[in-house]
Amino acid sequence: PALGVGVGNAVITVDETANLDDAAEKIRISKTLDLAASCSSDNSVLLVDAIYEPMLEKLLQQGGYLVSAEEKQKLEHTLWHDGHLNTAIVAQPAEKIAGMAGIELPEGKRFFIVPESGWGPEFPFSGEKLSVVMTLYRVRDIDDAIRHTNGIQAYQGQGHSCGIYSNS
Repeated sequence: PALGVGVGNAVITVDETANLDDAAEKIRISKTLDLAASCSSDNSVLLVDAIYEPMLEKLLQQGGYLVSAEEKQKLEHTLWHDGHLNTAIVAQPAEKIAGMAGIELPEGKRFFIVPESGWGPEFPFSGEKLSVVMTLYRVRDIDDAIRHTNGIQAYQGQGHSCGIYSNS
């Protein structure tokens, strides 16, 4: 399939029973291995409310960089041109994407974390990104996570991959 046509959009949930250190490390590896060129790379991560803050902290410790609202706009204009994924950002290191977007990336940061609330064309970060950009959602519980996963994948990635970190 053509680039950005929903070839993949893996959605990963972390629930309140998960080993957060283990989940954060594995998400970082998935997001940075081969610079996220694989369509199986963790693309959207859903954190249940009960562990949202501590898990976000662990993702930051793993080299994640939480973008501000202003940086999110810059990143969006860099990742997509006229609604199409900009091939120049695919499988590029975070420093290069930051430079293209005009974002000051602190040393040691290896992937972007972009907070999002919805999915579909009005929320481009809910789609396939093929880059070291991870979309982050805060969900109430497992039922809300399932609803989000179905919505995100109905937009791009239907029938692709999803996963969960849980000990339940």
